[in-house]
Amino acid sequence: MLAAVPNAGAIVGGTPSSGADTPVVFVGQIGAPRNACTGVALSPTLVVTAAHCGLVADGTVPAGQPFAVFKGPSIAGATLRSGGAFFPHPAFRWGGSGVPHFADADLAVVRIMGPPIPGPYATLAPLGSAEGLKGDRSLDIYGYGVSALIHGEPDPASFGTLRHGAARSLGVKNADPEFLHFKGPACVGDSGGPVLRDGQLLAVISFAPSACHSTNYATRVDTAEARAFLAQFGFSG
Repeated sequence: MLAAVPNAGAIVGGTPSSGADTPVVFVGQIGAPRNACTGVALSPTLVVTAAHCGLVADGTVPAGQPFAVFKGPSIAGATLRSGGAFFPHPAFRWGGSGVPHFADADLAVVRIMGPPIPGPYATLAPLGSAEGLKGDRSLDIYGYGVSALIHGEPDPASFGTLRHGAARSLGVKNADPEFLHFKGPACVGDSGGPVLRDGQLLAVISFAPSACHSTNYATRVDTAEARAFLAQFGFSG
């Protein structure tokens, strides 16, 4: 998974982003084990991220746990901090049927309880947009995760600066229809960050089965199942 802890350490090999003109935010648990991820604002009160970012010490992902949400070029240079509550997709489970040994429905919402998140907000791609994208090199990804490696391993000290990187779609495979596969420079802490095409949100980064710069998996938000989940929180875009 591509969650991280805040004292561990955005996109390796990417370029810095101010965050002002993007819907990207940082999300983090309040309390142990304090997983930290990236998220995407859909409205002033709704942020979407990865469900595994809500993992707690006993291995469960309970609903309603408190989360902090930041917006800005870095955690240290945040222009806004707000509080929220975390709600995983009800079908989320570890070791799911999609990709062996990982998860089903790796999608969650942070409902903002504090100051509203300023725009811009993500525009969702039309249903089915991720289909047929194999080979497409126009994908953009963002993340607050680690931005440097040491001997191939994530450098904890490099965590917390928003960066932008380019990625290439590997398409949607029949065995894993809920995931968009892509090749790009995502790393630890980038979970929940957006995969964008022409400015529209296709998916949120979920995990990589090996190291940074490997094949990555992103949970699609262009499916009927994902839209039904978001509709439970009043989002109808």
